[in-house]
Amino acid sequence: MQELYKLRKDFAIIGLTGRSGAGCSSIARKLSDTDYINKIKATNPVTRETNDTSVLKRKICFDFLSYDGIWQPFQVIKFTHVLFYQMLYESFLSSKSKMEAIEYFKSIIFPNKTYQNERFTHDVRVVQLIENIINKTSKIFDSYGCLTLSECLRAEDNNTYCDFFDTISPLAIKFYKELRTIDYSKTSLWIQDVACHLRSTGTSKYPKDTSRHNLDNIYIVAETINSLIKCYRAKRNNGRIVIDSLKNSLELTYFKERYAGFYCVATNKIAKEREDYKRKRIRMFSNPNDTQHHLKNNLKIDNTEYRGKQVNEGDFSAPDIENCIQKAEYHIFHSENYKKYKNGLNGEAENDINLDFQLIKFLSLLFHPGLITPSAEERSMQIAYNAKVNSGCISRQVGAVITDKNHSIKAIGWNDVAKNQIPCNLRSIKDLIDGKNEDHYSEFELGETDKYKDNKTFKEKIKSSVSLKLIDQKLQGRNCSFCFKSCHNSFEGKSNQVHTRSLHAEENAMLQITTYGGQGVKNGYLYTTASPCELCSKKAFQLGIEKIYFIDPYPGIATTHILKSGKRESDNPVLSMFRGAVGRGFHKLYEGFMSYKDELNIRSGLHPKESKERLIERLTENKVKQAEIKKILEEE
Repeated sequence: MQELYKLRKDFAIIGLTGRSGAGCSSIARKLSDTDYINKIKATNPVTRETNDTSVLKRKICFDFLSYDGIWQPFQVIKFTHVLFYQMLYESFLSSKSKMEAIEYFKSIIFPNKTYQNERFTHDVRVVQLIENIINKTSKIFDSYGCLTLSECLRAEDNNTYCDFFDTISPLAIKFYKELRTIDYSKTSLWIQDVACHLRSTGTSKYPKDTSRHNLDNIYIVAETINSLIKCYRAKRNNGRIVIDSLKNSLELTYFKERYAGFYCVATNKIAKEREDYKRKRIRMFSNPNDTQHHLKNNLKIDNTEYRGKQVNEGDFSAPDIENCIQKAEYHIFHSENYKKYKNGLNGEAENDINLDFQLIKFLSLLFHPGLITPSAEERSMQIAYNAKVNSGCISRQVGAVITDKNHSIKAIGWNDVAKNQIPCNLRSIKDLIDGKNEDHYSEFELGETDKYKDNKTFKEKIKSSVSLKLIDQKLQGRNCSFCFKSCHNSFEGKSNQVHTRSLHAEENAMLQITTYGGQGVKNGYLYTTASPCELCSKKAFQLGIEKIYFIDPYPGIATTHILKSGKRESDNPVLSMFRGAVGRGFHKLYEGFMSYKDELNIRSGLHPKESKERLIERLTENKVKQAEIKKILEEE
């Protein structure tokens, strides 16, 4: 049995993702702590004297992790330290002397005049820091004769993993600390830029042409991390790794596709707690008078990192934490100071949003799949998550589930067109232009009614906007669907959600109840993979939905306006960020390698055997024959 679970116990990679201040680094620190489980035992005692199944599950998980030899700390690979490693590697690779390496490194931090108002200018402290770093690391890079840093780390006969963990990482901590002391928000912006430059051009330096992107380098940082993982695993005989933190969804996908033992964990806090954390960090490095300035700048950076618009429009080098959260397999929502932020936590119980308790559950399932069963919230959200792939929407797939107050599922929905209409992903812009399958399109789309201000119909404007020959070349046989809402809004010069052809997932689920008949869902729960928009929020309010569980916040004012409009606070539906496993992670964590009963039998021999007397009685009711059989068995 030990060998059976060895794959999980000895090798697991956790990729952390989340917005700035959401707690990625806090989780990384806990997972890298040798004494982590003992610290939980001392500060958060768990008792079995209860009938609460959630507490019993927590106890089972904790007992498992507390057993000798189960807990072993994870090795942290900080993404920013890998960027620092890459910058050093480039500096030495492109130089013949220490002085040239220093100048190269300086050119990464101090760009040309175009960026000087937004980025660092020459600072004596930084120059001196660079000189010290180059002097301390010159011997390390003397043997690095590879074309890429990832290749250097693949060599089986060296100890390059020591360079990163023992030398580079400690230097990176000092380096970033000094930069933040000089200008906190410029440091954050600069780190973001370096990552983007590497993904788009393969170099840390500011590109001369920012409009050009080379997809050959999109995984350059991920490949270096991958080589570090393999190198560390081979030399240390340990494969427990935490990547802190991933902000680009393509890099996240890289690890998901490469490792069956990879888990993406998304973490979050309420906005007020995240803001207070950032404020505290800024004060550590900056003049108190500059706090508001840096906080404002960091808010802009945070919003830029969160939105996935750039990546979704083809700039794959940009950060897109929103997409990372949507792809995560385990979600954590927590507060590190429950008493302080209790009023903003929508009635959440303290133990439910305790970070340690959530990590205990995740880790025990990671090392022993199926140790406990899913929560009611997890199984309901998993159904909503599965339902979203039915969506014919080409913009965003969303799933929703409605349950009663006992978590009994009453309806399932996904965003899609109304009944007896053709989903957007099955329609073709070529068919519209060529006049084929005309029953797929409305009169308006066919140009039979209404015109725009320039006196052109929808079909005429579509035809003038695209080249069918170019579409064939670019799509290589793929269906060329189109979003009516986006096209129509663009032609009108407006942005109006009402023009969408699809019903929203929550709306569809609500209509299933009325279409096919069913009981009311007053005081029930709504599960949705994205928090409801303003229109669906009003419908949830009207239905008397008591609580709304969601994975990713939907842009808009629904959460702060529509769902907060009750005459009394108690009238408002409670919004709750989902916590737990979903998607592929749900199956990986909850599907055991074998039935638990069989495992118990194998491990403990807990299999009571029927007595000889009872077996003999089952053979015959004749007392004489029973005595004879018993005598024969005793003689043998």
